[in-house]
Amino acid sequence: HTLATSLYPQPELALAGAVALVGTITGRKVTDAYRTRTNVYVLGLGLSGAGKEHARSVNKELLIRGQAEKLIGSERVGSHAGIVTTIHDQPATLMQLDEMGRLLETMKDPRKAPHLFNCITVLMQLYSSSGTIWKADAYADAKKVKTIDQPHLCIYGTATPDSFWHSLSTDNIAEGLIGRLLVFEGRGYEVEMQSPSSDAPPQTVIDAIRWWQEYRPGGGNLSSEHPQPKKAPHTPEADDRFLGHIKAINARRIKEHPLRAAVWSRSGEKVAKLALIHACSRSRCLPETITREDVDWGIRLGNWLTRRLLAGCANHVSENETEAKSKRILNMIPPQGITTNALTRRTQWLRSRERDELLRDLLACGLIVMEQCQTKTRPKTLLKRAPRKRQKSVNSSMTN
Repeated sequence: HTLATSLYPQPELALAGAVALVGTITGRKVTDAYRTRTNVYVLGLGLSGAGKEHARSVNKELLIRGQAEKLIGSERVGSHAGIVTTIHDQPATLMQLDEMGRLLETMKDPRKAPHLFNCITVLMQLYSSSGTIWKADAYADAKKVKTIDQPHLCIYGTATPDSFWHSLSTDNIAEGLIGRLLVFEGRGYEVEMQSPSSDAPPQTVIDAIRWWQEYRPGGGNLSSEHPQPKKAPHTPEADDRFLGHIKAINARRIKEHPLRAAVWSRSGEKVAKLALIHACSRSRCLPETITREDVDWGIRLGNWLTRRLLAGCANHVSENETEAKSKRILNMIPPQGITTNALTRRTQWLRSRERDELLRDLLACGLIVMEQCQTKTRPKTLLKRAPRKRQKSVNSSMTN
């Protein structure tokens, strides 16, 4: 439905919005044998005007039509206390945030916005506390301390690729925020414009949302305050497949650099969430079991997202300003190469001496090569990216 009603259909971003929606409506109502919950932090990357906003609009329309409007959370973050208040008042909430890149950039620097600096800490704690009780900041007046039973925050954020990647640092990766994100990348301006359908959302989807909204696990008067999620068991084949994946991830992260291992460490948890979300979506109500099909889907999607995330970090995330400038230059070099004159025009924000030093470093590291090309008038120098097998790490283990 999202693709059919979009002016610029973006399949990856449509899937991203759907994952966030199903994760929200099933919140605090279903789990598995590993105490997995369906709270997810999803991020859709798309160029400006390329159609990344449409999935967010569809999600709001579906929740309203499914009589689940109360699940629609704030679309802006004012402070970490605001996030806490939102989840305290409505423990299962979908926050759909635009310009996530700018928000993450602001959150990481206490000098720019001290009221937002603690948001990252709160988001990570809420993510990991979805199956238990979470207590907010301590105050002298104990009555002001907010306690949330099984907080279930889902986020569907959107951002342009440049703003997102430039907002990240190696600290974000090491502390675990990036490992918690499901980052979907849109197809940019490559998608063809279409005449969007004006059809109403499928009634089967609305009915499914309404079913989940009315479902009260555990029963009793306290089911909304202290729900007892229904457990969906794995089939034997699904359990073997999932445990095999977890063992493979554990073996892999032992050999990886700590930054890469920090991202892979969250892969198993994300796969469990995706498999449970897939099972709920497939059943349109409470699933009887989590099947091998559900786990396979979660593993394929989870691994793909993790590899894409690591590749993006290797290309963009830096430990210092010099490395950031080096990677920015490297990303300006197209596959067919670029002349030194053209690169100079694109990097006028650099001083001539600094540009020359950065290019020498890239050449010494084997990340670029320099070729002489003969033209009708005079030879010109062409800079190209080195073949991948020749590339070496440039001040960052994430490049390996």
